[in-house]
Amino acid sequence: MNVTTWTQAARNAARQAAEPLVKNSIFLMLASAVSAATGVVFWAVVTRLYPAQNVGIASAVLAAMALLAGFSHLGLSIGLIRFLPETERKGEVVNSSLGLVAAFSCLLALTFLAGLPLWSPNLLFLQRNILLSAAFILFTMGTVMLLIERTAFIALRQSKYVLFQQSVVGLLKVALPLALVSLATFGIVASYGIAIWATIIAFLVVLARLLKDYTPLAFAPLRSIRGLLRFSFGQYVAENLGQLQNFLLPLIVLRVLGAELNAFYYIAYLITIFLFMIPVSVCSSFFAESSARPEHLHVNLRRALKFVLLVLVPAIAIIFFVGDKVLLLFGRQYSEESWEALRLMSLSVLPFTFNEMWITARRVRKEIASVMVAYGAQAALVIGLSAVLMASWGLKGIGLGWLLGQGVVTVFLALIALKRGSL
Repeated sequence: MNVTTWTQAARNAARQAAEPLVKNSIFLMLASAVSAATGVVFWAVVTRLYPAQNVGIASAVLAAMALLAGFSHLGLSIGLIRFLPETERKGEVVNSSLGLVAAFSCLLALTFLAGLPLWSPNLLFLQRNILLSAAFILFTMGTVMLLIERTAFIALRQSKYVLFQQSVVGLLKVALPLALVSLATFGIVASYGIAIWATIIAFLVVLARLLKDYTPLAFAPLRSIRGLLRFSFGQYVAENLGQLQNFLLPLIVLRVLGAELNAFYYIAYLITIFLFMIPVSVCSSFFAESSARPEHLHVNLRRALKFVLLVLVPAIAIIFFVGDKVLLLFGRQYSEESWEALRLMSLSVLPFTFNEMWITARRVRKEIASVMVAYGAQAALVIGLSAVLMASWGLKGIGLGWLLGQGVVTVFLALIALKRGSL
């Protein structure tokens, strides 16, 4: 290529990067990469400081916190992106949203603790110690509040602050495990929770600077988000269906295969998050841009799909072929035990990408029932197949469950698109 060709290619790349969909995607992908990278470093530190038994239990506790936080956001993680730019009382809407999800997550955490003998006897130690119970509730509240804070930045078209937010919480998580190693299992959980709350407080100050009418955590009446809640409820049901496999599988693996194998599974899943976050980030930008201009849906879809595949395919290839070397960060035992599951789970991200694009297009069109069916089928197949296959094939069976579950949904959605004649 000559100088003129290179110059023209650079100009085209710069022009594409300046487009809102691509620019926001890049910020969100970088934020996800930072989150995943610091997460990997966090678990690499943890696995070298703590026994596998502690890691397995702590990963289940964190998965439970994430599951409860997922149930607690009430669809506001989607609804805020749609409604916050249109309202004049942005600060009031943000505080109402934070207060509502905090209260609901507290209620769910209390319910979870009360029912531990039924659904997770391995975690009964949380119920038996009042300080551990209080910390679990507080950290669960923080997990969902951090999500709503992140969503507010996306809704305000200030995605660069999402990158800053994820950098701060990630660095804090990495720094804390060594200081808390004497607390054993709770030291891992506390490192996570303390980092979250420190970040929430810091970035509420940032929000106050962006929104002139905003006073952090000031009381705000729920009537300010009444219309937002009506829109968000359908999104809430769909979103939670879509997250079930992420949060329930560690608990199922813990119960069926034990704490040690759960640690090996969780590390494989943790690395796969790197890949999942690529289509998730692009789809977030695709949703925001297409919601603002629904008439550009198909143009944005093509642009988003082209961009995500350009980034995703090489990333999958790297993990598929040299992922065992990456697993050495956690120790040779993790490299040996998690490798086959990681390869299969990495391949599952490709059908997941097509599923997520289809689902995002349906969200733009407000076809919430279709979104619920797609997410429900995805969760049922991944969880069901993984649960069946792990009994015979162990961790490899879980990876195969991810791949087959996502793939079957992709085929199903493709048949629907062909029947309709369009996405």
